[in-house]
Amino acid sequence: MERIRQAYALADQAHKGVVRRSGEPYIEHPIEVALLLAEMRIDAEGIMAALLHDVVEDTDYTLEELREQFGAAVASIVDGVTKFDALASQPASSGSEHSSELESGTEPETPSERPPSSIVDKRRQRSETVRKMLLAMAEDPRVVVLKLADRLHNMRTLAAMSPAQQQNKARETSEIYAPLARRLGMMQVQAELEDLALLYLEPERYEWLEQEVAEEVKRRAPYAAEVCRILSEEMQRAGIHAEVHAWHKHLASINRKVDDVTHLHIGNELSQIHDLVSFRILVDTDNECYLALGHIHALWRPKDGRIKDFIATPKLNGYQSLHTTVFLP
Repeated sequence: MERIRQAYALADQAHKGVVRRSGEPYIEHPIEVALLLAEMRIDAEGIMAALLHDVVEDTDYTLEELREQFGAAVASIVDGVTKFDALASQPASSGSEHSSELESGTEPETPSERPPSSIVDKRRQRSETVRKMLLAMAEDPRVVVLKLADRLHNMRTLAAMSPAQQQNKARETSEIYAPLARRLGMMQVQAELEDLALLYLEPERYEWLEQEVAEEVKRRAPYAAEVCRILSEEMQRAGIHAEVHAWHKHLASINRKVDDVTHLHIGNELSQIHDLVSFRILVDTDNECYLALGHIHALWRPKDGRIKDFIATPKLNGYQSLHTTVFLP
């Protein structure tokens, strides 16, 4: 804790008098990023690096000074983030006047004015960004985790940016950072990044979804409460220590489901999403997970082909659970 306090003191001194576009003191940003990492239970060195991650890039402090004061590991993480920012900000191809236009967010107004290679260049640049992130992760995973937390806080405060910058940041977040968070198993970070990207890329769609989902979840609330009661009583009867709760998908995920339903030309899209509200049973062991599944299937008939065992075969990001779809009254 003392070393973290020292890192905060240095960051506070280094950023003193600097404000963000939102008008708040700049030190608020590294503090919020550090808090995000603390919630993720990252180690002290990761939290110190979060507090100091903009010091070398934005102030007179050198990497060597950070290394002397906070150690090689903290300096290495800060250096990784700084290098990544520098590499990721480079245009995809040099010598192209169009690439600088696209970087600044001022795309040509009509498709006919857009250079044929612009989309290819942007895709190549984003692919290159992903490659650099993966290389940084190979050296120290904390570099990428810190970058994701940094992007999450920047997205939370994106309202202070210009509309063009909002679009660019939101698209980059949707195409690069959210998929990377998913790949690392950081599902809550992925969900919030996707929702914030949707808010700026399709604000009217976001507002419609937010209202419709709130109404649909409210309509299903009595049904969800009854299912939770039945499941809790069944787990208790079976002697399984369990937490049972209902949850609903985040808006970007629901948006993808709505698009699928719309393509099938089915009316009242949200009512057709059967897993809009789902149920989670959290138990202590793998064996209890399989036992709980057996009791669920004793209560309700399972749907063929919808039982998925991610315990025996975990997802690539480490996710493990059992999924089933059942027919309820």
